[in-house]
Amino acid sequence: FDRDPDSAPNPGVYGLGMLLAGMCACFGVENGASRAELLAVFDDEKQHKILVRYYRKLGFEEVRFIEEKLTDFVDRVAWGGEGTIMKVELDKWTRKWAPIFRNPDSGLL
Repeated sequence: FDRDPDSAPNPGVYGLGMLLAGMCACFGVENGASRAELLAVFDDEKQHKILVRYYRKLGFEEVRFIEEKLTDFVDRVAWGGEGTIMKVELDKWTRKWAPIFRNPDSGLL
């Protein structure tokens, strides 16, 4: 590497979260998964909006909001809380973000 050993690499806009997401996406694709889902947790309104915006930038789309209602009880147990369920097609996602992972100057690796 030609980097100065005293300087930390720039993690870019997405940082470690993006690297972990890429690893999970590759693992999923290699094991036959075609879609990923996650929960943008609703701890407070401002943070929830930030999470949903971040995941949208990554390519996820909103499925629905899990609330504190009896009709959402099973989903709250399965997902562990209240928030927005979001999904992405892994094939599309990996094609979109592959250039970032392949570029050594992206700051991810």
